[in-house]
Amino acid sequence: MLPAIKVLCACWIIGLFVENRIAFAQSVSNIEAPQTWQNLSSSLNTSTNGTNDLSFGLKYLVFPQISSKVTEIQNILLAHITSGSFFPFKSRLRSTFNGVEFWIVYATVAEIVAIARLLGQDAWVVRSTSRFEPQGTLSLNTTKGRSKSIQHQWSPSWDLSYVSWAPDVPFHNVHSYAFEEDVMQDTYIYVIEDGVDATHHEFTSMLNPRITWMFPPWGSKTSTDDAPGRWSSHGTCVASKAAGSNYGVAKDTNLVVLKATYDVEDVIWALVTAHKHISTNNRQRRAVVLFTYATDGSAAQDPEMVRIREIMGKLHDLDATIVVPSGNYARFTSQVSTVPAVWGTSDFPLIVVGGVQRTGFSSEISQGSSSDLAAFAPGENVLCATAGNGFSFLTGTSAASGMVDLPHCI
Repeated sequence: MLPAIKVLCACWIIGLFVENRIAFAQSVSNIEAPQTWQNLSSSLNTSTNGTNDLSFGLKYLVFPQISSKVTEIQNILLAHITSGSFFPFKSRLRSTFNGVEFWIVYATVAEIVAIARLLGQDAWVVRSTSRFEPQGTLSLNTTKGRSKSIQHQWSPSWDLSYVSWAPDVPFHNVHSYAFEEDVMQDTYIYVIEDGVDATHHEFTSMLNPRITWMFPPWGSKTSTDDAPGRWSSHGTCVASKAAGSNYGVAKDTNLVVLKATYDVEDVIWALVTAHKHISTNNRQRRAVVLFTYATDGSAAQDPEMVRIREIMGKLHDLDATIVVPSGNYARFTSQVSTVPAVWGTSDFPLIVVGGVQRTGFSSEISQGSSSDLAAFAPGENVLCATAGNGFSFLTGTSAASGMVDLPHCI
């Protein structure tokens, strides 16, 4: 049985800090990795039935690898993209590359293969796909509901009771979730998700109900939860566990939603934007970046993933706390095997969070152990908000991550 969550710093900090390095584990998903131009051609032609029709929405990312080649890469794109278009995404974190993080390119198969051949080792060309996925699954049953939140929230969901479980007290004697109303008013949780239902009573009845929204230049600009298919309401749920008035841990914090899909370019944009916003507004040591997506750990050395790690390092330089899930693939391997969780070490202090059941034992799907995770929190049948003013139950290390969000305690 794992240790119960200690009631420290207004009940929200969880112990078990990581000291050892976490080895890269074997692949646990079928997410396609980037390819060399030689087999890029055959795979793309197969995926588009051998046509160059732009109606297939062929979107690519070009990552510069050599700073002195940025202008040359730009000129190659300009010369060889005739049927589509391209534009750069820039950040001040990439000053040695003239600010270019990557180019978003719309092109035919023939054009992109020719460009990849010309660029060689100067740039990394990859098809824009959803490389990441959330680490939590909502149950299908949803309903409406609301209750009042006070300093002692009586008869809360089991996960909030678990967070308030004091040492040497039987769990059946825990009848409330205890919290301090003012402790999080000067802290900011940056939630990277494909939207949040800001009209849900969980957020409109927060002590500080105003949500700050940020959108990528190429994405949706609506303040809604747009997560597709089985991930529907994932962002609303995770945000409600972090800060909701009824289901949340930090009920008086400030939410900042960075609306990002599961594509690499959206993730890089979100991290860069969080860095700029934290720095510009002097929120060092008062900011948590909650990133509950994950991808196959075998991709950790791909250039775009290396860049994500570098940007996370820049966030650490601002004393921002980055909270990530340990992964939901214990049926394949008990070791942590997903990006970004595999990067968590004492030298790269991600707060990697595993999930526990109501009994206190590790969830069956949660990866990692007490020796290689920073924290554990409830991660099975966790009550949370869903789009449309309803609620449901989330299972996964996403749910656990949403409950670990107090920067000055971590």
